Amino acid sequence: MLIHLDKNDVLFICEHATESFEAEDEGEGFAEEVIKRLENADIEVIESRSGSSADEFFVELFMQWDGTDVADILDLITETLSNIDIDFTHDEVDLDGDDDDDDFDADYDDDDFDDDDDDDDTSEDFDGDKD
Repeated sequence: MLIHLDKNDVLFICEHATESFEAEDEGEGFAEEVIKRLENADIEVIESRSGSSADEFFVELFMQWDGTDVADILDLITETLSNIDIDFTHDEVDLDGDDDDDDFDADYDDDDFDDDDDDDDTSEDFDGDKD
């Protein structure tokens, strides 16, 4: 069996892992977010193969995480699911906070665009008459 999560799902899971760790909620918020992103069939297989509820499964997984590197939580998910013969894959996500869009925003300079129009016909109607 294969479980694959897209980039958005991975980002939400990582965000909630960090929030759960900081809130010291023992992984309940994390487990809830993971389960929201899984198909019902995936949850049923996890529960039948693990012998516990999906909530318990992901809370126990969360409790193994030291909270220092959010990428480690993805490794733990992969490893723990592989222990019950489920392959876990996900879209690549930049978890270092180095977002290429930020680089674009930093390079963007409003002065690069000239707001002065050389054409004074901006007040003309479509038929060419001045207002």
